[in-house]
Parts: sequence; structure tokens; C-alpha cells
Amino acid sequence: MALVKDETCNAMEQTSKAKPSVGPELLQLFWDLADNDDKGRIAASVALLSILKASKKKDQKESELNYTVQRLVRGLSSSRKFARPGYTLALTQILRQFKEVTVAQILKEAKEQLRITKQETKAEQGHIYLGQVLGYLALIQADRLNEASKEEVQEVTSSLKKLSSEKSYLRQICYQALAEMGEKVPKKRFAKTVFPILQQELAAGMEQCTADSLLLLLKLSKSQPKVINEDFLKEHWKFDKLINSKNISFLADVMMQSTQCHPVIHSVCVDIVKEMAADQDLFSTFWKEAIDDTLLEHHQPAKKYLAFHLVKQALHTSTSVEMVKTIMSPRLISLLLKTLPDKSKVVCEASKQLANDIVNWAIGCQNGDLQLALLTSLLSPPGLLRFDDVTKTKTVATISQHLTAEATKKYGELLIGLVQGKKDATSLIQSKDRESTVSWAASQLRSLVTTLATASNLDVQLNLLQFLFLHAFFDVQRKEKSLPHAQSGPCSEVLSAQSHRAMQDNFFKALNNLNTFNPDKTSQKEPRTLEYIEISYQLVLYAKKVLANSSSVVPVKPFSEQVLLSWQKMSEEVEKIHKKTQKCSKLGEEHAFELLFVHLGLQLLVDEEAVSDVLKDLHICYEKSCQRRKKGKAADGEPEWVEVITEILLSLLSQPSHLVRVVVSSVFRMLCPHMTTDALQLIIDVLKSTGKPEEEEEGPLDFKDSESEEFGSGTEASETLEQVEEDEEESSSEEEEEEEEEEEMEEDVDENFKATVKAALGDAAAESDEESDGGLSDSAMFRLDEALAEAFRSRVKGKGKKMQKEQQEQLLHFKMRVLDLVEVLVHAHAPAGMLLEVIIPLFGLIESGSVLKPLRCLAERATHLVHVIFKIKKPAADNNLQKESLPGFVRDIIQYSAKAPNVPHKDIASACIFVLRVMLGLEHSDKPSPMRTRSHTADVKNHAKEEEKHLEEVVNVIKEELSSLFEKRDNRLNQMMFHSLLERQPILLWPVAEHLLSYAVNADIRVFCRTRALSSLAAMINKNVVQSIGEDKWSSFSQQLVSKLTESLVNVSELKPRYIQEAALVLVKYLHSQPTQPLPDSLLTKLESLKSQLSKDTRKVIQRVLGAKSVNRKRNMQDDTGGDKSPKKKQKIQGKNGVNAVEETNGTSSELHENTTKGTKIKKKKPKTKNS
Repeated sequence: MALVKDETCNAMEQTSKAKPSVGPELLQLFWDLADNDDKGRIAASVALLSILKASKKKDQKESELNYTVQRLVRGLSSSRKFARPGYTLALTQILRQFKEVTVAQILKEAKEQLRITKQETKAEQGHIYLGQVLGYLALIQADRLNEASKEEVQEVTSSLKKLSSEKSYLRQICYQALAEMGEKVPKKRFAKTVFPILQQELAAGMEQCTADSLLLLLKLSKSQPKVINEDFLKEHWKFDKLINSKNISFLADVMMQSTQCHPVIHSVCVDIVKEMAADQDLFSTFWKEAIDDTLLEHHQPAKKYLAFHLVKQALHTSTSVEMVKTIMSPRLISLLLKTLPDKSKVVCEASKQLANDIVNWAIGCQNGDLQLALLTSLLSPPGLLRFDDVTKTKTVATISQHLTAEATKKYGELLIGLVQGKKDATSLIQSKDRESTVSWAASQLRSLVTTLATASNLDVQLNLLQFLFLHAFFDVQRKEKSLPHAQSGPCSEVLSAQSHRAMQDNFFKALNNLNTFNPDKTSQKEPRTLEYIEISYQLVLYAKKVLANSSSVVPVKPFSEQVLLSWQKMSEEVEKIHKKTQKCSKLGEEHAFELLFVHLGLQLLVDEEAVSDVLKDLHICYEKSCQRRKKGKAADGEPEWVEVITEILLSLLSQPSHLVRVVVSSVFRMLCPHMTTDALQLIIDVLKSTGKPEEEEEGPLDFKDSESEEFGSGTEASETLEQVEEDEEESSSEEEEEEEEEEEMEEDVDENFKATVKAALGDAAAESDEESDGGLSDSAMFRLDEALAEAFRSRVKGKGKKMQKEQQEQLLHFKMRVLDLVEVLVHAHAPAGMLLEVIIPLFGLIESGSVLKPLRCLAERATHLVHVIFKIKKPAADNNLQKESLPGFVRDIIQYSAKAPNVPHKDIASACIFVLRVMLGLEHSDKPSPMRTRSHTADVKNHAKEEEKHLEEVVNVIKEELSSLFEKRDNRLNQMMFHSLLERQPILLWPVAEHLLSYAVNADIRVFCRTRALSSLAAMINKNVVQSIGEDKWSSFSQQLVSKLTESLVNVSELKPRYIQEAALVLVKYLHSQPTQPLPDSLLTKLESLKSQLSKDTRKVIQRVLGAKSVNRKRNMQDDTGGDKSPKKKQKIQGKNGVNAVEETNGTSSELHENTTKGTKIKKKKPKTKNS
């Protein structure tokens, strides 16, 4: 399509008189007015007005204003995106604030700047027509027609009327402008100037009425009631009111015709809906006839699009429950159920948009009754309880999560009544299947526990949980006024076993959601945990009341005496602990025990066998913890209470339940301050376990027994490790069904096995059972025995592989849950010693994950944890940590890297550096023990000496491991790990430099190892190191470096190019630092002679050595003569070991910036000297 002439074209030609006085700032604003952001266009308009106002007192004010008006009028026809709205906005504001810009001037400019010629294409003509309409609209919206003459008003009216017939897309805009004139033009002037031009169309009547004329008539009947009065309407339209019950069919026809401008929604439809909404009775009739029976029933998609849009508009105007139910009619619900899940339907996208609009309206609505009316419309026939499942949306779920507090309470009561079978509830939400209704209501009650409305209302949450608990484990036999949810008596129909299981499942899911619920999206977990503990405690009290009312409430499954005794003991213990925790606002071990007791008590009602022994251990553990606080240290040979409770937590984690996982994490977080090394070792043993039978027997858990009735058969192989384990219990009937399925599968397997046996028997299988096998020879019998044995071995082997695979999957998921505890420990600022203990086990998980694909998720989690540990700014002090053991720990890490080659070498180096930080950064505790208090001053004095001693031991460890790396061919250590370690800590580990130098020049060592030694040595040398180690050490090292490298390079006839390059890089780093020993001429001569035999990259490095040497000589001469210093020039070097050096060639200092990238590129700026 040809482009319209831009408003900037020919600007100099058309405004030659004004242009010289227009500044560049003003010109730039014309481009800013076309900004694609509303704020940008508004800002440009404001700036434009400011410039025009500022020049009001100047002589050039008139020329700037005229030029601006011309540019804006011309720009109204621009095809540039967003130019038209920006220019219309600016022109309207100018007309409002500058009265000297007259209506006549705008009309004149529109005729000149927006005239149609024969040169324009049809598209360009359309742009010009639209520009004219926008110019007239600017006059109308600026309220300038009040001061216009009669002829000018008539010209605007006639022009708009004429333009409405030029292009179909201009028709609605023009009529909107004409309707707006009715509001802006005074009534007397309107009757004399505007109405005569529009009178013929307004008096056409229903037969010739269009959507545009009806829109104009509706608007003018409000803005000009004396002109468009009841007499006029009755004379030409047969009714004194346009909106009435007798012309609904006419209005429906007009709305149908308005879809000709699809997908644009004609504004007359919206106006009709708004007018109808004022009368509720009239609205119901109109909606049924015009929307339900007309638009929604029509086969054309455009009609349904219009209906969906009007549903959205009507919801925003609704004021009563009846209106909402009328809008959400059965026909609309049926259409949504058909079109939402079917992508092949043309209106599928429109249906999805309507569903989103309905949800957004419900979220923003503050009237709970209207929200409930909407929900019940979606759930009652023809709607479905499983509306979200059928439509594949989250419409009902999202609406229920955003109900107001009052609506949430009413909805909860409605759901409770639905479970109990009350008539008032079943009449609102109708469903034929009783069991599915109860199951759905239970899931809805569970979701209401954690909504925004109930977040701060513990009473509502507790009320819902009490109902779920009661009907999960009990049947109400008769009314009991003192027991909540039993006042109304038993349900109308006794709940089936399946319904009880649904209630039980959703009860535990509700607890799980509540434990992880954080409505404020903050990281502060303590306040929510306290609330969860309080609700759990109230549940225990409620359960105690329920058990006490045995005459009114009967358990679904009778509890044994042992269960009742255990429950009573648990509840008494919880009440005692709760009294203590009431005095504490901060989470501690008492809260941990209370939470764990409550959780195990609730599980006791589900699985007595799995929980009874654990509860006994927990009672003993709590007693020990209380005695420990009173007496102090535990008895010899007796494990600490925290070790026992850690083992309990690990045993709970073996259950595939997300609720257990969350509870254990919360408990462990509160017990972290009391963790001991032995307790931590239990966790480490799990991370190290491989699932072999002998390890399973020795470990804290027996993974084969991890399945229970409550938590089902464990996670499936296809389950992702991060997926929420929500299924906490499975019903006995489901287990029976699974057992039947397994039996059927075994029967199938048996048939296959029989076929295999028959094939093994061969001809012998054809003989009857009564026939004697005496006819077979001994050799035939042996062959038959061998075939049968092979068939049985194959069967046993297949079962063994399947069992082993399941066990490995269980172990994998179990380790993922145990890593939760490690993460909690890391984030709880655990003592440095404990952090060190978990590093190597985490490395083991990383290594196994890189080898075995199924363990990759485990390795990623472990990698994240080690990185979190290494980023800890200051590890917490640990008085139990023996610093004498830390050098040995560094050795363990380095040696472990040989066994785990897939662990990134940077992580190994980071681990060693972390140990150094712990060793050198340890401070005495703020509260030293009595033994240390007296000798505190002496300890401070000896602290530095101890650190130097331990650091020396670490250096010796690194030296020994480097020696092993360089001397032994079968050594599997990674040299890049040493390179990274030495590069990141060259100052602390500077004594290693001499060790590297000795190997770099040792002829008995392989050239490959000598080259790597030089690479690491180059990584350690820089100016900061020189300044830190002192002049004496640096001078001594410099002397050795120069002499040994000279001897190694000069006296050896054959040298590897890579070795020469790394040696040259070491010399460059040395010369750039602070050279105290000059390079001998023999060395320089040797390097010069080698240049021709080497590669281009190596020659460049050697040239850098020679260049740096000449610069140093020149600098020394200047120092001796007192000459001026030359300007500094910076050059870069990058060698094989990835070292970048920034050289200040003629300065007094140089800076070395190192990285670990590979390559031999040498980059430098072209010097101005000839030699370069």
C-alpha cells in the first residue's frame, strides 16, 4: 500500500516563513508525539504546550503557534503508527489553551492540508478522510463549537455526515462525533444548526433504522431532551421511550445488524445493555429474547462474539443476584462447556477470553453474594461440579480462591450442607451422584482453607479443618450441641467408605497446603509456622472432644485400646508443651516437639502399626531433651536426643508424602541449633548409601518397608522429583483392586511362563500327565532338566531386576527428601564444621549424577547446595571444630577429586578455599566456655602463630599432591583444579610457587607436566602478590626464577614450543610485576634465536619478553639520569594458560588481570616504535 505523505515532508516549502523561527526542540516533539507509549505521547504534548506558552511574550510566538497547528493538522492523516492519536491529543490541548487559534483557522487548515486530489490512492484517501474526522473531533472535544458561528457549526455537522458515507470504518466514528456534539453545542444553537441537518435521519423510524442512527438517537435523547422529546419519539418511533418491553425484538434486530462491523463491537449494543440494566425486570426479558434466544442461538460466530462481549459488559453493570443468574444463563453455560475444551470450534478463543473476563470480574467484585451467584451458576445444571476438568480451565478454582471473607464463609457453609445433604444446599448445587458430590465438596473445602480471605482468620480455617477431620474418621449418629458440626445431627445419607476416604485425603492435603501457605509471598516462615502449630493444637483438642462423645460420634473403623491410650498420652503431652510454648514467641525445640507429636497423633488414627513405635520413641526423646537441659551432658554410651529425633525424621521421610516432607523440614529447621555431628552423620549415611542389601541393613532405614497403607505404594517411576507428593493414603478398596490387578497380571505372566516351560519340554510336553517318563533316555532327561532350570532362572531374574529398579527409585526419591534437610541446615547458619562434613557427600551425588542419567536431578540439587555453601560470607564459628584437622580435610578433598573426575574442578578448588576461609576466619565464640575465659588474652596472642602453622600444613598438603601429580603417571588428579586454586589464592599459597618452579625446570619430569607447572606459576604472579609477600621473599624468588629458567632454556637444545611459550609468559608476568633480577643476555639471545622456529603466537609472546626487557632498561637509565617518565601505554597479552596482562610499558607500575579462558591469542595495540 502506498504511503501517505508524511507530515514532515515539504515542511520547509509549506511553512517557509515560520520555519526559521522554530527551534530543534519543538521539531523533535513532533516525532515524540508518535511514541508507541501513552505516557510518551502525553509527555510530548505537555512539553509542546510548555514551549508555546514560554514563547507567548516573544515576537515569534505567532509563527511558532501557526507552524505547530499546520503540522498537527497535516499529521492527522499520517499513516505512521501512533501519530494520529498523538497529534489529535496535542491539537485538542492547543485548542483548549490558546483561544487565538480559531475554529475558522482549523477549518481552513483542514481544507488546505487535508484536501483530496486525483494523485492519492484509495488507501491514502481513507487516511485523509480519517484526518478530517479527527480534526472535527478535536474541535468538538476542545469545546470550541460554543464560540463558533452558525455557519461553522453547520459546516462541521455536514462534513461529518458526509464523511460517514465515504468509508464504512468511518461511519461509527462520525456518528460518535455527532452524538458528542449534542453534549457540547448549546441547546438553542443545536436546535437551529445541528438538528435540521440530522432531522431526516432521526425521524426515519424503525423501518429504516440502523445501529448508527439508533446510537445517535439514544445519545441525543439524553443530551437534547427538549429537541428529541417524547412527542418526537411517539410521532416517528411509535413509543415515547426507546427502551421498553414492546420493542425488544426491534432492539435485538439492530444488535444483530451491528455485527456487520465485526470484530469491532458497535457501541450502541453496550448502550442498550446499560439502559436495560436500570430496570431488573425489563433486563431479564431483554436478556432472554435478545441474547439467549437470538445471539447465542445464531450459527454465525460473529453473533456469539457479540454475545460474549455483552456478557462481560452486563456483569460489570449487575447489581443483584438475579441479574447475575440471568446473565449466566443455562444456554451460555452449555455453550461454554461445548466450546472451551474443543479447539476446533471457531469461537474457542472467544470462549477462553470470556472465561478470563468472568474470572477477572469475580476477582474485582467486592459483593460476596454476586460472587456466590456466579459460582452456583457454573456448578448447577447445565453446569457441572467438574466444570474446570471438562473445560480444561481453572475458572471455578480461581474464583473460589478470591472470594470475599463473607462469601468464603457462606460458600463453606454451602459445601458443608452439601456433604450433609441439606435441602437448601442441594437445591442450589444439584448433582445426581452422591459420592462424586461429596468428593468434590471435600476438595473445595480443602482449597478454602488456604484462600486470601481466610489467611488472617484462623477460626474459619479451623472450622473447615474440623469438619474434614470429623467426617474423615467418624460417622455422626445423633445431634450433639456441644460438638461443632454435630449439632445438626447425622447426614441425610450415610457417607460411604469412598466418601470417608475422600474426606480423609483432603484433610491431610489441607494440612499440607496450610503448612506451606504464605499469602504475603515473604520469606519469613516463622509466623506462619506458629499459626500452623496453633491450628494443629486446636485440632487435637477438637479430636479429644470427638473421642469423648462416643455415644454421638462413632469411628468409621473402630480404634484399638492401644491407639486410644497412645492418643491420650500424646494429647496430654501436647497440652503440657503448648503451655510452655505460649510463653515463647520465637520458634524452638518445644515447638518442634509439639508439631511432631500432633502430626504423629493424627497419623496414628490412620496407621497404628507404623506410628505407635515412633510415638514411643518420641516420648522418650522428649524426656531426654528435658533432662538434658536440666542436668547437662547425656550419660555415657547413650545417644543424644537430637540423634534419636533425627533418625525419627529420616524414617518419616521414607514415606512418599509431601505433608510429611514439609512437617519434617519445619521440625528440622527448629532443631538445627541443637544438631550434633553424630546426628548429621545419620543424614550423611543416607546420602552415601547405594541401596545394596548390606548397606540397607546397616543404615537407619529399611527402604523395603517404606510402603504403608496410609501413604500408598510409593512414588511411581514417571514422577518427577520436584512434584508435590500429595497422595498421603490409599483406601483399602483401592489396595484390593490393585491386588486383583496384580493377580490378573500374575495370571498372564503364568500363562507366558507355561508357554516357556512347554517350549523347554518340547515333545515331552505333548505326553499326557499319566504317561510315564521312563521312555526318556538319561541324556534326554539331563537336557530337559537344563531347559527347565533355564526357564525358572529367567523368571526369577526378571522379578529380581524389577524389584531392584523399584528399590533404586525409592532410594533416589528418599535422597531428594533428605537433601531438604541439608538445605535447611545450610540456610540455618550451621556451624562451619557441619558444613564441611556435607561437602564430600554432596560431591558424591554430583559425580553419580554425571554418570547415571536418572540421578541427574539429584546432582543438580547437590550442585546448588555446594554453591550456596561456598557463597556464605562468614561461616558460623564452631567451638567443636578442631583446626588441626582442617589440613587433612583439604587433603581428603583433593584426593576425592581423583575418584570423582566429573565434579567440576572449580567446585573442588572452591571447597579447598572454603576450608581455608574457615581455618583463617575462625573467631572465638562471643560466649567462651569457662575454661577459655581465663586464657582468653593468651589465646589471642597465639592465634596468629596457630593460623600460620595450619596454613603451612595446608601448603605442604598441596605440595605433596602436586608432587604426586607431576611424578606419577597413573595419578588421576586434575591439574586445572590446582591451577584454579592457585590462581584464586596466590598470596596465601605463595610458598607453592617455588615448588612449581622446581618442577618446571626439572629435566627428569615429563615436558607435559613441566609445562603445566609453568602455567600454574604464571597464574600466581602479579603485582598484588609482590606487594603482599614482601620485597625479601620476592627478591629471593626472582633470583631463583631467572637463574633456573635461564638454565632450562639456554642449556637444553630441544624444547617443546608449548613449554617455550609458557616459560615466556612467566617471564612476561615477572617483568610486568616488579623485576629485581635482570634477564641475562644469553637468555634473550636464546629466545631471539628460537623465534624463527616457532609459531606466530609463540613468537609474539617472545617479542613481548624482549620488548618488556628493553623498556625496563630504558626506565632504569631514566631513573639513573633523573629523566622524565614517558607516557603510559597499555597493552594486552593472552597466553596458553589464559592470562591477560595489562602492561604500562613506560610507567612505574603494571596491573595484571587474570582469567581462566583458554587459547593463545595475543592482543596488543600497535605501538608507534619501529621495533613493534
